[in-house]
Amino acid sequence: ETKFFDVAFTHWAVYVGACGRWDAARACWMWACDDDDDGDDALVECVVHLWGAAEPTDDASTTNRDMDENASCVLTPLADVGDDPRCGNAQFDAVYAPLRQGDILDRCRLAVEKGFYEGRYGGYCVRANNCEHFATWARYGVRCSEQIERRVSIGLNVVRVAASLWSGVPAPGIDVAKAIILGPRSHPDDDAEIKRAILDMRSGQARAHTAEDDVSHILDYMLDRVEIQARTERIEAARLASLPPSARRVETEIA
Repeated sequence: ETKFFDVAFTHWAVYVGACGRWDAARACWMWACDDDDDGDDALVECVVHLWGAAEPTDDASTTNRDMDENASCVLTPLADVGDDPRCGNAQFDAVYAPLRQGDILDRCRLAVEKGFYEGRYGGYCVRANNCEHFATWARYGVRCSEQIERRVSIGLNVVRVAASLWSGVPAPGIDVAKAIILGPRSHPDDDAEIKRAILDMRSGQARAHTAEDDVSHILDYMLDRVEIQARTERIEAARLASLPPSARRVETEIA
């Protein structure tokens, strides 16, 4: 987590598997394509995320790269950001259907190799284009940041209530204000533009999806949902168990 104006934010990245190889000439991690000569043993498990250049903080052993205004989409070894390949934005699976695995990988590769994401949506902005926006764009095709939207909604509701109390007139809804502050979740012709860019990146060869791929995609999604729900219940049970008995009874009654 990173603190921004004393508010904690979680950094988001998309796990892309063992596809990274170190390019000594460019001094960076590169995406290993299917036709590369490197064996699987030479590849490193990686994530793709909207990340900035390393900057020293007060503690020389740490760096702050989450909110760099010059952040770009980069390929980074999983070990550099954590040891769990599970992506936290799976929490949105109940709201948005994930894209097929191959389509997610194509979007991530497009962002890393071609700079497509920054070119289409602009530079880093904690309000309208942060690491969570990229992660949800890659996984679902929808740019959103629940942690930002939640805090904006709280702030706007406070302003709305204060305005109503001051004027005596009910204030209008906050949806328009949120749209102005947070920006659009999608742009006109997004799908068509992304499709053309991916086709060009793949040298004109469209990714083929078979019926078997579709069945596997649905089964993987369902299994992921079961595992995520079970994990959530375990975490909640542990949290309740850590509470004093009186507080535990209150929370149980409310639930």
